[in-house]
Amino acid sequence: MKIFLRIHGKFMIAVIIPLILISGSVIMYVTINNRKIALEDALELADVSARGYANRVKAELDYEVAVMQSVNFLMDDFLLKPFSEVEKIFSDFINSILNRESHFLAIWMSWEIKAINRDYTKDYGRIRFSFVKQNEEIEHISDTLDLDGVDTLGLYYKYKQYNKPTITNPYWDDTFSEEFIQMATISIPVHDKHGAFCAFAGGDITMERFSLMIDNIHPFNGYAFLLSNDGTIIAHPDRELIGKSFYDENHQVEERIKISGKVTGGESFNFITNITWDGSDKYVSFAPVNIAQIDKPWSLGIVVPIKQITERADHNFIVSLIIGILGIFIIAVFVWILSGYFTRPLIKTTTVLNKLSTGNISDIKPIPVKSLDEIGQMSQALNTLTTNLRKIAGFAIKIGEGYLKTRYKPLSDNDLLGNALIKMQSDLVTTNEKLAESIKKAIAATNAKSLFLANMSHEIRTPLNGIIGMTDVLKESGLKKEQIDYLNIIEMSGNNLLTIINDILDFSKIESGQIELENIELNLRNEITQIINLLDNKARRKGISLNTKIDKQIPEALKGDPVRIKQILINLVNNGIKFTPKGSVTLNVSFIKSEKSMVSLLFSVTDSGIGISEKGLTRLFQSFSQTDISTTREYGGTGLGLAISKRLVELMNGEIGVESEVGKGSRFWFTVKLEADTTANKESVPSPDSKGIPEPKKLSVLLAEDNVINLKVASLVLNKLGHDIEIAENGKVAVEKFSEKKFDVILMDIQMPLMDGIEATMEIRKIESMSKSKIRIPIIAVTANAIKGDRERFLEAGMDNYIPKPFRFDEIEEILQTTVASVINKQPKNI
Repeated sequence: MKIFLRIHGKFMIAVIIPLILISGSVIMYVTINNRKIALEDALELADVSARGYANRVKAELDYEVAVMQSVNFLMDDFLLKPFSEVEKIFSDFINSILNRESHFLAIWMSWEIKAINRDYTKDYGRIRFSFVKQNEEIEHISDTLDLDGVDTLGLYYKYKQYNKPTITNPYWDDTFSEEFIQMATISIPVHDKHGAFCAFAGGDITMERFSLMIDNIHPFNGYAFLLSNDGTIIAHPDRELIGKSFYDENHQVEERIKISGKVTGGESFNFITNITWDGSDKYVSFAPVNIAQIDKPWSLGIVVPIKQITERADHNFIVSLIIGILGIFIIAVFVWILSGYFTRPLIKTTTVLNKLSTGNISDIKPIPVKSLDEIGQMSQALNTLTTNLRKIAGFAIKIGEGYLKTRYKPLSDNDLLGNALIKMQSDLVTTNEKLAESIKKAIAATNAKSLFLANMSHEIRTPLNGIIGMTDVLKESGLKKEQIDYLNIIEMSGNNLLTIINDILDFSKIESGQIELENIELNLRNEITQIINLLDNKARRKGISLNTKIDKQIPEALKGDPVRIKQILINLVNNGIKFTPKGSVTLNVSFIKSEKSMVSLLFSVTDSGIGISEKGLTRLFQSFSQTDISTTREYGGTGLGLAISKRLVELMNGEIGVESEVGKGSRFWFTVKLEADTTANKESVPSPDSKGIPEPKKLSVLLAEDNVINLKVASLVLNKLGHDIEIAENGKVAVEKFSEKKFDVILMDIQMPLMDGIEATMEIRKIESMSKSKIRIPIIAVTANAIKGDRERFLEAGMDNYIPKPFRFDEIEEILQTTVASVINKQPKNI
């Protein structure tokens, strides 16, 4: 499917679409990249926040570890002083720590007895000094432990063997308060200046401050939490989770991420998960809390909603997209205005060219030229072209109207169209001269052909009239059977010759388009009865049965051309009889269908004759053609009958065809469409104008005829019919006798000396018009001419009917009686 676009639209598409694609791609790239950068920055910020808050926790714990670690600085001269003095020094130091540092709830030291007393050699037994803060007061507790070595597998000995600073996992204790509080213990091994282990110093610190710290951490509306090295939740916004295992609370995340191992190993890591209470994506970042000198770090985690991280990036994306679209729109408007400036002249030019392509020059208006650039020059050239085309068109119109002397001056030597019209004008002048000459010759040839046909018809029919007429007269004269047989041969020969003449004339009429079909009342059954009556004797003489079958569905009253339908049927039935040595010939008429006022009929003529070969079938319906030359020799004929039938059927919008097999006979068929005559009255009595013959009566006939033979034949025929006859040897005599005597009818030959039949008729009608009686005498033309226009010419001259030569007894009697009756009925009633 082709899509029509104006150049303005194409210009817009050519600019805007690439602009949209490029700008859109840039905007999408920039915004997506910005979103990606913003997301990465946000995630990096979350990681940095986790590390920063982990360092804050680390700083808190580092300080407390450092405080406890400072005990070692007091050990330089420990072995040189008595224990009571050492105890005093440490007691003062610990008291100062408890008074100064609120995070410490208690500080204790467990001394090895062997480090205090050189005489004690066992590797167990210790003295513990505990300093506990109670209600702003410091309570000092001193006790000796494990002198019997029972507790060598306890926690103290475990830490002693570990011999490194440690911090315990948080635990709950109610020693220092009426309620349980969360706390942890920092343990520091104490060494002498030689590095030998001599004591453990431990401090119990509170964890509540870390929860307060966590409460204030809200990166991107998220939250933070603090884990010990074994995954115990130290601090969390949800206080109910403190002291519980993080892994137990988030076992699905633990199974997928394996957090426990990473926390124990002190790794920094992060991940995104939707395994949360609300099902939304969360970004989780862990940072280790590496406490100084303690190799089991804690971890600080930050949980940030992805939606919060991407919200600003999405906002920036939408803002960038809107700015980009707005920019494209502004550019599009600018391009639209700019393209209109360039394309508007082109659109006007296209409109002019479209009108020129359809030849519409008159409606074209000049294109305004506003610039001298290429578009302006094109517009100016098109204006000039339109003006010149109008001049050329005017010249061509003059030539078309026949003004071949019109002058035109070519625009230039390259004016191909103008020069071509001038050449055409010159050629038309020459052609017209030749055409005028050709027309004269064609008219002369046509006239010569018509004259030849008229003369041939007249010259052949005239003697035939004598032969056939005298044959009829002789057959009525009481001859012997043998003589009648001889006359039948003469009659058959004359009829065959007449058939040949009629075929040639009919074919000539068809070829020249002179045949016009009639559309008059038609009783098909009556017409077929006449055909059977006409050809039945011929069939009987050959011993052939002639049968008919007419479909009962066929209406009685139809309209068509009965003469031509009879002509086709007579030709087909006659051929069936001719080519059937024995057997039968059947004429069948079938009803096909009725559509509106039209009736479709199928006529078929089936014989049991010699049949036609396949090669012969291809030559049927061709002019002057029979199946082979032997057929012509044996059966005779011109070979025009089927060709004429085919043309007549086609004139009636029908089809004709044949089915045949050699030795088994043939079936010729044709179809026609006839009009149903709804106005016909089946029971009406035929009027004098109908083809029925009125009651015969004796007539006085004036016979105008110059040919002796025809005169003799006509006289004998009319006398046999019982009419009175008076002879006029030419038209002038006929007019004189008409003026002298009253006749019932005039038989007027057409071709006569001195005054022909047409001139005589016109003179008689002139005399009648001058008469007061206004009585019109019937005049019947008797002619051997039978070409197109004769009947009309005769009627126009004032004749009432005509009969062609040769004529038969029944034919001339029917013409006489019907014509006289018709003219009498048309006479004024008051005469």
